[in-house]
Amino acid sequence: MDEDANFPIAASVLRKNLYMDDVLCGAATLEEAIVLRQQIKGILESAGMELHKLCANHEKLSPDTEQNYNFATLTETNSLEVTWKPILDCLLIKVNVCLDSSYTKTYVLSTIAKILILLH
Repeated sequence: MDEDANFPIAASVLRKNLYMDDVLCGAATLEEAIVLRQQIKGILESAGMELHKLCANHEKLSPDTEQNYNFATLTETNSLEVTWKPILDCLLIKVNVCLDSSYTKTYVLSTIAKILILLH
């Protein structure tokens, strides 16, 4: 909130899309993603922190230093029980289905609720 005026996009993303040390977000265009990446790096640097892991599905967003993790050949990455496949740009949510139980309305609604919680 202290840097909201200097990094308005990043501040909003960090308030809404940060859990522990993971930020899960995206952008509608490559240009917006580049600005978002710059602002996130800037806001973290202003707090004495460093962005050291970045996964993107465009080469212009790949890490710019050797210290960063190389996600160039990554086929999928996991965070908060959600899997992202950068090449396909799709999210996967794996749900364990108990085949031994009868499928009641409660069981089905409970499974759907778990998925919705992960997406929210």
